[in-house]
Order: sequence, then structure tokens, then C-alpha cells
Amino acid sequence: MYLGGGDQLSDPNLKAQYLDEVVAGVEYEVLPDLKIGANYVRRELGRVIEDISTDGGNTYVIANPGDVSRSGVADLRRQAREARASGNDARASFLDFSAEPFENSSLFDRPNREYNALVIKADKRFSKNFFLTSSYTYTYSNLSGNFPGLFSPETGQLDPNLTSMFDLPELMGNR
Repeated sequence: MYLGGGDQLSDPNLKAQYLDEVVAGVEYEVLPDLKIGANYVRRELGRVIEDISTDGGNTYVIANPGDVSRSGVADLRRQAREARASGNDARASFLDFSAEPFENSSLFDRPNREYNALVIKADKRFSKNFFLTSSYTYTYSNLSGNFPGLFSPETGQLDPNLTSMFDLPELMGNR
């Protein structure tokens, strides 16, 4: 019995998805046993893996949108030429067909998302023999970019790396 959706084309040089984060902070004891502090948090999206279509939704491939693997495309084209030269036209057509969406993936903007936050906190010790630490965290933050993440809040779609975000270049307008 066969279960599953079948084969899926993927970029031969697909790179991992990642997010960079920097946290810097300072704390200062303003009174005996009372400490205040502030932290700055910055998160920046580095790269994503998504399903994309560059031919109106007829073919979907797994790739890094906006990050064309020129060497991967060149390798597929080279393999197609070799297959054609050896008389294997079916294989050559498939390889050319496979190279096309990766070559056109530059139609998509590179996904980006930036998060900046300032966290203010205070800690208090109530006595020398008995202490209780309390803290209050106040966060001011902003989030900007064209990629919400693995969950699509507009549609409620929870398909990590398969959201409708990069399905068609036309869907990316005003992002």
C-alpha cells in the first residue's frame, strides 16, 4: 500500500533555514538589594525553506526563495546536455524542466523579518535572611518584514515551510 503525495522537486543546493539573534543587556544595583536592568533583543531572519511556483502554480519546488543556487542550476543544465548527447532525451527534458523553476526563483524577493525589543526589569531582595525576587518585564517591540514565519496568520495555515507565501510571485505584492 502506498501512502504519500509523490515526488517533490527540491533545489540541489538547498540551504538550511536559520534566524540570527543578538541579546545585550545591563543590570545595576541602585539601592541595596534593588537591581534594575535593560536588555535589547534583535532577531533577524537569515534564510527560509519554502515551496515556490514560478509557472502559475503548475509546478511547485522546495527552494530558498530569493536565493538562487546558480551552481545548482548550471549543474542541472550540464546534466541535461550530457543526457541529450547520450541520446536520453526524456532525461534531458526532465532535467531542463527541473532547472527552470530554480532559475526563475529570483522572481521572489528574499524573505526578511526583523524583530527589535527593549526589555526593562527590576529585581528586589526583601531581607538578608529571607529573600524573594520579584520582577516586572516591560517590552517595547516592533516587527517588520515580508515573511511572518512558519504559520500564516492571514489564512490560519499551519504548514511549516509549505505556506502560501511564496506559491506565486503575484501573491507577494505589498508584503
